[in-house]
Amino acid sequence: MIPKHFALYVVLLAVGGVESSPSAEMGSRRRTDGGREIENKRHEARVLAPQTSSHTADERRIRDIYKEWETAFRGGDVDGMLSRIDEHAIYAFGHVETIGREALRQVFVENVATVWKDAKATHAINGVAFPSSDVAIVWGNYLVNFKDGTKEAGHFMNVLLRRDGDWIWVAEQNASTESIPSSDRGN
Repeated sequence: MIPKHFALYVVLLAVGGVESSPSAEMGSRRRTDGGREIENKRHEARVLAPQTSSHTADERRIRDIYKEWETAFRGGDVDGMLSRIDEHAIYAFGHVETIGREALRQVFVENVATVWKDAKATHAINGVAFPSSDVAIVWGNYLVNFKDGTKEAGHFMNVLLRRDGDWIWVAEQNASTESIPSSDRGN
C-alpha cells in the first residue's frame, strides 16, 4: 500500500520544489514480501518556496475557484466548469484518463445530460501547497450527491498553474470510494 502522503510527494517532486527526508513522526513499517523483508519508510515533503502573504491571497482565490466550479456543476453549466481548465489538462479518474479541455467537454456534456443532472458536488480542501509562486497543489475530499439519493465520495489532488494573473487546472487525479446507497447516507 502506498502511504497517503506519497502521491503529494511525487507531484511536488515532479515540479522540482521539494526535498524529502524520512520523518520520525510518520514512522516506518516493515512487511514481508515473498520471504524477504521490506522496509517502507514514510517520507514527508517540505515545500521549499516560503509561504508568503501573497500565498494567502492565492489560496483564497483557489478556494473561490472551487466554489465557482461547484456552482457551475449544480447548474449544469459545462462552459463554467471548463472555464478554469487548461486546454491540455489531464483529468484522471479511476482507470480513465481524459486529456484536453475539448475531450473533457464531451465527457461533461454527456454526464450533465445523464448522471450529473440535478446533482450537487462539494469539495473539502485539506491543503494547498505552493512549490513555486506559479504552481499550486491542492488536495482534499469531494462528495457528489446524485438526484437518486446515492452519493459518491473520494479524494482529489489537483495541480494549478498561474496564467495571466489567475489560476487554472492543469491536472486532476481523483480516487473514488464506493458509491453510497441512499439508505446508508448520513446527514
